[in-house]
Amino acid sequence: MSLIQLLPDPKGKAPENPNLQLDVDIVAVHGLNPKSKSQREHALDTWRTPAGDEGRLWLRDDLPTTLPTARIFLYEYDSTVVYGQDYRTFNDKANSLLEDIRLARDDENSRSRPLILLGHSLGGLLIEQSLINAYNNPDEAYKDILKATTGLAFFA
Repeated sequence: MSLIQLLPDPKGKAPENPNLQLDVDIVAVHGLNPKSKSQREHALDTWRTPAGDEGRLWLRDDLPTTLPTARIFLYEYDSTVVYGQDYRTFNDKANSLLEDIRLARDDENSRSRPLILLGHSLGGLLIEQSLINAYNNPDEAYKDILKATTGLAFFA
C-alpha cells in the first residue's frame, strides 16, 4: 500500500513554478482490482481512459488545469478481496490509508490544507471507513485529517 504523489513533483515544488503555493490536497482511491491486473496498473487504470500506458490519466493530465495549486495523490492498495493474498482486514486497510495521509501531511502547512478524497467503488467504502476510524481514534492522531476533509466524491 502506498500513497503516490502525482503532482507536483514529490519534493513539493513544480519545476515550472518553484514558488508554487499549494492550496489543496487530493487523494484518489481505486476500487476492486480484477485478477488480471497488477495493483499499480489497476490503480492507474481506474483514473485513465483508455486503460493502459497510452491512456490519459485525468488526475495528472486534466485536473491541474482547473486546480493548478493542488497536490494530487493516488492511493494504491490490495483490493483483490476474494482471491488476493492480503489477509489484513478492511479496517486495517482503512487505518493504513489514514496513516499514509497523515504522514504525507506531516507539517504545519500541510495539516491545515483542505483535503478532498475521491473514491471509486470499494475505494469510496475505504475512505468512509477511514473517516469513521479517524473519528473514533481515542488519541486524536487523525483529528487534522477530519478537520481538513472538505470534499468527498464517490464514483460508481
